Amino acid sequence: MSPHTTSPTLQVCRSCGAGAPVDAHFCPQCSKILSLGRHGDYFAFMGLPRKLKIDSRLLEERFRGLSRQFHPDYFYNADPGERRASLERSSYLNDAYRTLRNPISRIEYLLSARAGQRPRRGRRDSSARARRSTRSAPTTSRSSTSCRSSGTRPWTRTKEQTSGARF
Repeated sequence: MSPHTTSPTLQVCRSCGAGAPVDAHFCPQCSKILSLGRHGDYFAFMGLPRKLKIDSRLLEERFRGLSRQFHPDYFYNADPGERRASLERSSYLNDAYRTLRNPISRIEYLLSARAGQRPRRGRRDSSARARRSTRSAPTTSRSSTSCRSSGTRPWTRTKEQTSGARF
């Protein structure tokens, strides 16, 4: 046995048992949606070249086309295995699109793949994380003790407080 192992090039259809290429989304024999398995590469899944610079229009077209094919609503009356495969592929597609459309997350993805690390699924883009981390907790002008001690709720007003107020 050689020290280099190759990844399998075929996957087995759960419906008919036929072999299908790993990058195929539907079985060539029975046309059923294939389960996701261990796909691992967003570029291959979307049918894009593995490059840093990708055409955003092409990415958008592929995303829209694949999401129409995988959307769980189209598999409402299918058997549970197909519904699950549809959900898996739809979720993976959303993760791939979210990662590849943002240049920073695309760079992180390519670097982690090049380093041999398996990229984490479902990561949000870096800019969204940065925006969330810089937000501070909302501050209020009233302290919680003043409401408790007066026995009033901060969102209610007494008749005296509202008599001169204009709404």
